[in-house]
Amino acid sequence: MLRQIDEEENDPNTSQADKDKLDEFRTTLVKQEILKMLGLESAPNVSNSPQVPKQMVDSVLRQTDRKAVNQASASREVIVMAEQDPSLELETSRKLFLQFHTNLLLSSVLSATLVVRRNPQVLTKKRLKKHRLLVVRIVDLAHQTSHLVGRPKVIETGRNWIKLDISPILKSHGSDKLIQNITVEITCEECGSENAFLNSKKRRPFLIFNMKPVNKLRKRRSASCGNSNKPGCCLEQYSVTFRDMGYSFVLQPQKFFLNFCKGPCQSRSSRQLFLNRINIFTPRQKTNPNDNCCVVRTLMPLSILYRDKGGNIIKVDVPNVTALDCECA
Repeated sequence: MLRQIDEEENDPNTSQADKDKLDEFRTTLVKQEILKMLGLESAPNVSNSPQVPKQMVDSVLRQTDRKAVNQASASREVIVMAEQDPSLELETSRKLFLQFHTNLLLSSVLSATLVVRRNPQVLTKKRLKKHRLLVVRIVDLAHQTSHLVGRPKVIETGRNWIKLDISPILKSHGSDKLIQNITVEITCEECGSENAFLNSKKRRPFLIFNMKPVNKLRKRRSASCGNSNKPGCCLEQYSVTFRDMGYSFVLQPQKFFLNFCKGPCQSRSSRQLFLNRINIFTPRQKTNPNDNCCVVRTLMPLSILYRDKGGNIIKVDVPNVTALDCECA
C-alpha cells in the first residue's frame, strides 16, 4: 500500500490537494499498522501515568534481550515495576519487600522472571550457585490467606543484577487465578546480617511476564508490480517517528522504518525469459510472461517497548517489519 501511495504522489497528474489527502491517508494506515503490530485496538491513554525514568527503561531493555521471533506470531512480554517504597531509599538491605500492581490471568503466562539488583560483595556468583540460597514468599493482597513459598532458580547473573525464575512458585496452587496486587519477599538464608541486595528508586526491581501469543500476524505477501518512472528495482526508505504519529505511549524505539520496494523489473536471464514465454501457453498463466515484480527479499524484526493504560511496561517482538533489500521475482 505504501508503494501505491508513493506512485500516485509521484504521478505528474496528481494535484497538490490530492497529495495532501494521500499523505493523510498514509499516516492513518501507518497508525493502524502500529496498533496491529502491538495487538491493540486503540492507543492507550498514558497522560496521567508517571514518567518512566530513562535508567529504568535502559534496565528493562538490557534484561529483556531479543529472542528468536516466531514467524507466525509476535512474542509479548509484560514488565511490571515494583512500587515506590521507602525501603528503596536505603542503599542496601538484607531482605527485599516488593509490591506489584498488575492484572494478568496466570493461565496466559508462560513464565515469570523477577529481576533484582544484588550486592556483588555478598551475593557472589559462587554463592548464587547454591540451590537453596534464596527464598521467595509471595502474598496475594486480594486473598491474604494465599501464601506461596519456594526457592527460585537463578536464571542469569549480571554485574549487579540477578534474574530469578518464580514461575513454579506462582503456579504452585494452580494456573487459573488472576494476578493483581502481590507482595514479593526475597530472603538470603545464608547471608546472615549482611545486606545482600542493592536498592535504587531509579533502577527498581521488576517482573517480566512472558505471555502466550494471542494474535496471529498476517503472512507477508508480495505486492503486485506497479508502474514506476524510476529505473530498476530498489528499496525506498520510509521513516516513522512514534511521537509524530501521536503515540507518546511508546518508550523505545523513538522511530523505525517501514521500507518498501519499488521499480520495474526485467527477466533475469535469457533462460528465464524463454521459460516464461513457454508458460504463456499454460491456461493458468494470466500475467505478462515478461513481467517480474520488485519484492522484498529480507525482512528484519522490531522490538517495541510501550506503556499500557495500567502503567505496565510491555515489550513486543514483532517479526518481519523492516525491509532490508529487494529482488525481482
